[in-house]
Amino acid sequence: MEGHPTRVVTVTVAALVILASLPAGIIGVASAETPTVPPESPGLNVTTETRTVGSASNVTVAYNLTGEIDAADVRLELWNGTTQYNQSAPGQTEGTLNLTVPASLPGGDHRVRVIAMNTSTLTSNASTAAVVETNSPVVIEDYNLSTTTPATGEEVTVNVTLNNTVGSQQNFSTRVYKSDSAVADANNTTVSLSANGQTHVELNVSYSSDSTNNLTVNDEPSTEVTVGDSGGSGSGGSTYTSVSAGNVTLSVGQSGTFDVTYDLGDEIDTADAKLEVSNFTTTLDTNTSLVDNDTVQMSLPKQSMAGDKRLQVAVRNTSSDFVVAQSVLNVSVRGNVTVESVTPPATAVASAAKNVSVTLNNTGSSSESFEISVFDDATNRFPVGSKFVSVPGNTKTTYNVSASYSEGTRTTYLGNESYGTTTVYPAATVESVTHVSGPANNTALSTSVDSGGMLTVELRNGTDQDLAPTGLTESSRFEVVVHLNHSVDPGLVIANARNVSWSVQNTSEHYVVTIAAQPLESQFMANAPSLDNWDSLSDSEDKADDKLLWYSVSFIDEDALYNQNMTNMTIATDAQTFGSPRYDEANDSINIELAAPHYTVSDTQNDGIYQATIPSTMLGQWGVSNPDNLTGTYQGQSRSITTTSNDDGSIDVSMNIHYSSGEVSLSPDASGDDTSSSGDDGDTSSDDSSTDDTSSSSDSDDDDDSSTDSTDDSTTDDTTTEVTPTDDAETNESGDASNETDLLPELTGEVKEVAAIQNTDGSSSAVVENVTANETVRIRLSNKSTDAQNATTNTSVGDDTGENATENESAGVTNASDRPAVNGLDLNLRNDTDSLGVNVSDSDTVPDGTPEFESQSDDAEAVGYLSIDVSGTTDDDIENATITFSVPAAKLAATNASSDDVTLHRYHDGEWQTLETTHLGGDRYAAETPGFSVFAVSMKKPLTADTDTKTTAAETTATEESTPQSSETETASASPTKTSTGAPGFGALVTFAALLAVAVLARRRA
Repeated sequence: MEGHPTRVVTVTVAALVILASLPAGIIGVASAETPTVPPESPGLNVTTETRTVGSASNVTVAYNLTGEIDAADVRLELWNGTTQYNQSAPGQTEGTLNLTVPASLPGGDHRVRVIAMNTSTLTSNASTAAVVETNSPVVIEDYNLSTTTPATGEEVTVNVTLNNTVGSQQNFSTRVYKSDSAVADANNTTVSLSANGQTHVELNVSYSSDSTNNLTVNDEPSTEVTVGDSGGSGSGGSTYTSVSAGNVTLSVGQSGTFDVTYDLGDEIDTADAKLEVSNFTTTLDTNTSLVDNDTVQMSLPKQSMAGDKRLQVAVRNTSSDFVVAQSVLNVSVRGNVTVESVTPPATAVASAAKNVSVTLNNTGSSSESFEISVFDDATNRFPVGSKFVSVPGNTKTTYNVSASYSEGTRTTYLGNESYGTTTVYPAATVESVTHVSGPANNTALSTSVDSGGMLTVELRNGTDQDLAPTGLTESSRFEVVVHLNHSVDPGLVIANARNVSWSVQNTSEHYVVTIAAQPLESQFMANAPSLDNWDSLSDSEDKADDKLLWYSVSFIDEDALYNQNMTNMTIATDAQTFGSPRYDEANDSINIELAAPHYTVSDTQNDGIYQATIPSTMLGQWGVSNPDNLTGTYQGQSRSITTTSNDDGSIDVSMNIHYSSGEVSLSPDASGDDTSSSGDDGDTSSDDSSTDDTSSSSDSDDDDDSSTDSTDDSTTDDTTTEVTPTDDAETNESGDASNETDLLPELTGEVKEVAAIQNTDGSSSAVVENVTANETVRIRLSNKSTDAQNATTNTSVGDDTGENATENESAGVTNASDRPAVNGLDLNLRNDTDSLGVNVSDSDTVPDGTPEFESQSDDAEAVGYLSIDVSGTTDDDIENATITFSVPAAKLAATNASSDDVTLHRYHDGEWQTLETTHLGGDRYAAETPGFSVFAVSMKKPLTADTDTKTTAAETTATEESTPQSSETETASASPTKTSTGAPGFGALVTFAALLAVAVLARRRA
């Protein structure tokens, strides 16, 4: 599986840069012979196959990228101007492969470009172009131009005569190219010609600068066009858009300017060109008053936090809204803190977090905030690790920054300074592939391992994800054995496959993961939007342009799960795009966002499937032992589900859904057996609008496959139940849970609310754009554990599975953290800011550089520390701020403390300052703070024998009345079992880019 939405969008942008920034010679028709691998690197040789209308064709690419790109980072892409047709990641630096021109294209020759992309740096190392000829019955009789000597900006009308030579209607595309080397056409149209008919089309083009170029239509002989007063002095070639910027150093609190040099070339007109500088989410400055080439000044806003940042400087085509050229701008913001030393790890495992040791020296007298951003090459603007710190005055402090490197030999950078290399080994290897049952492959299968986002293992047809040409069907079943490095702790599987089962064996060298599954056919949209933007598609746009049969299995690390009871869960879907499965504590449900084209390639409604195996630990938390007591929704509507009980206590669930996008939710059904026995089948059919899930032959086949699979694996009994949940049950559950857990203070006035995302080191981050002084910013944090290393779990209790396990489940133990944690932040600023960044972490021990909390009265002690760093503003700019945090009830019970004994303290100006703390109810508290730094949560110390002798009778009576449980019970509840996996978790499987958006896995055909 390939990356989250941020990654897909960035790849598209980078590829478009290549179209406009690499030199290309005159394009000719490549022969159908197999090209030879270039002897020198980087190099590409390409041949094309004449295509027949209605059929796909191959572009064969011979490539040599040895020494230029790491094998794991090689991706070859096929483009037609601004549209990507196909891509492939071969996993090697030299060889030959096929890229596919889709069958959906109408008649007409057209130009394509093949790009060798470095997926780590998002840059291209080689590019070449060719013409794809079409065997079409429509021919271009002739074409002529309204003028061959236009002035700059003058329109040239191209008149084309088309002739249909057969007795049936034909579609044909006419494209005008302004030069020999242009791959993107300057204008095009597709027309329908009647049987044996003839038609004329007119297309207008213009040139933005004086030059001499060879204009052509499709692949017809070219016509020389001389623009302006330059006569025939033009080169006849084409120049490509480029942009570059130097490095910038600013002081904290200072804005600044920097020089940008650009050349628009002849791929973009000045009227359509915009120069822009941006961070991950916000455009910081623009310039639309551009000429053909120049050096201009651009501005950066005030920088409120020290650190090394990378920004993007780009040229955007405002007509197509595509970035056509980009470069990285290094910005160093400095106050009193300097980087003293950086020590990267000598070795690492791909995408598994390793610590980079960074020593900072603060020569000032007061503490100063600093953002540490670690990059693993010179050009990638997305850090592989980041950390916000507060460096005490007049000290040198060393910090460990968790970084997730890509495979290969990587160089660690802070800004534009390099600090040594790291050898990064693969996270997984495929040991074996075995055909189990069903139709076998008639051509050899290959495998692919991608550790760029979720760790993903795929079966492939050579380099193509589509397995249909190999003779496989959805009934083919294969077993794949994978060796996973111990840095990856497989907790949950999410797959583009069906009837998935898997097991894990832990050896001293690695995990041995055995996967059994069947390929799954999926409808596919080549230029699909991100999950968040799928709803923006119009009805006509929400349509598949291809379908493929794929076998793709991805792993989510156990420590990254929103709820540890989700460990061993399996999710299978035919969606093209999906988010990370998450646990919704308020509604006690497991949810996942899905999206796929609404219409299939055959223009029918795209009916999809969702399968899940819910582990017994999750069912125990829910109090579900009967499959009838589960309910499912899609797009907020109750849906019919089919369930199967397994011998290991888990339950298989399947649901049919109708795309395009929506959320699937599974939860316990409060109505239980009443729902399934109500006999409201008519209501289910009407609500589901599918007549319903057991009625279609395809659904029956699915059930048969599932049954067969269950028998083969000996994991299920014969109990299969179809459950139709009721809306009332969901409403009651949701309402109750919400009242208990959503205890953030009520707000009035204008509120801007965002949800924080968990980082690789267990901290949480959020970025809020365009914050104004008249609004309240609310940052909501998840209740999941922020310390993946010390996760509390009830999924493995050894032999003690009796009363204690049941007690934990019934008590609703769903949060892996047993220490105080931040639930939300509310801020009002005195001044507007373009971007407000927040980083929050919690720990049992005091952070580096801060003294331990000591109570002045010596009757209280710290039970946890909270670190909150804010960028984009200062303490002086904060009008008011409130921290909402939680303290587990077990902490209070262990010391016979009450909620009145909980206090929040802030470390500021060299001392611990007590903040007024309010109990909100349950385990939630709130405290107002004048600023942000390190906080300590304190409670009264545990009672000792000496203290007990001083307790008065009245105090004893009060204590007994307020804590009726025995001390043994209190101690047990205060000491839950802890499991340390030694792995940093799912955060280790994503880059920092994913921290700025919801983690989404957007499928792209390779």
